[in-house]
Amino acid sequence: MLSVITSSIRFHSLRCYRTRPILSLLTAGLLMLCVCLAGIYSKLWMDRDLPKQQLREAIAKFEQVKSDRKQAEALARPLIQLPAFDSARLVQTLNAVASDMQVGLEEVSYVLDDNANQAYLRYRISFGVLSRYPVLKKMIGHLQEQSPHILLDGISCSREDIISVDLHCELVLSAYFSKA
Repeated sequence: MLSVITSSIRFHSLRCYRTRPILSLLTAGLLMLCVCLAGIYSKLWMDRDLPKQQLREAIAKFEQVKSDRKQAEALARPLIQLPAFDSARLVQTLNAVASDMQVGLEEVSYVLDDNANQAYLRYRISFGVLSRYPVLKKMIGHLQEQSPHILLDGISCSREDIISVDLHCELVLSAYFSKA
């Protein structure tokens, strides 16, 4: 089938060339020019998206470098230096922050966990308060600003009734100290 089509094209091309040689050559030249222009146009069309792709790749690379830098900075930041164990100073700090925030502490208890397998001492502080949530949140924030080695382990709050704005909360904090 293909040979029939090929021979038919050859026959008509030769017949056209013999009857009108100049017009045939001009047509063939014009056809070649169209093929070349189509190739150039398709190349330009493909290259049109290249800068966008390169920009996307550059942005992705920049974001990756930015992310890597943030991770490196986070790793390079010094860890909290744990202070030496001083329970009196801890009690003083807790009472000072509570009195500044006008929050009364109820039933405060301190328990020292001296686990030989840990490289630090853990001092658990449990107490109850009657306060509003924003005040309590601010108090914990101030306490952690003044003593970053103190962390909130748990909090449990309840209300006497739905109308009451004050919460009765039980807090458990851990203060970490160096063993040496």
